[in-house]
Amino acid sequence: MQGPDSTKTSSFNFMAAPPPREAPPTADEKLEAVRVLAAGNTIIALLNVGIICMQLGQAYARRVEEREQRALDARIAAESAASVETKKDI
Repeated sequence: MQGPDSTKTSSFNFMAAPPPREAPPTADEKLEAVRVLAAGNTIIALLNVGIICMQLGQAYARRVEEREQRALDARIAAESAASVETKKDI
C-alpha cells in the first residue's frame, strides 16, 4: 500500500497523489474525518436496510400471489367439475 507521500502511480489510481502534508492533522481535522466516515457509514446502513425491506416486500408479494393463484385454480377446478356434473345430468 502506498502512503500519502508516495509518488509512484499504480494502474488502479487515476488521480495524482496529494502533496505531502507540512504538519500532522490536528485533532479537529481528525474529528471531522471521523464524522465524515460515520455519516457515510450511516448512509450505507440505511440503504442496506432499504434493500432488505424491498426484498421482504417482494417475498411477501410472491407468497400472496401464489396463495391467490392456488385459490383461483381451486375455484376454476370446482367450476369445471360442477359444469361436468350438470352436463352429465342433461
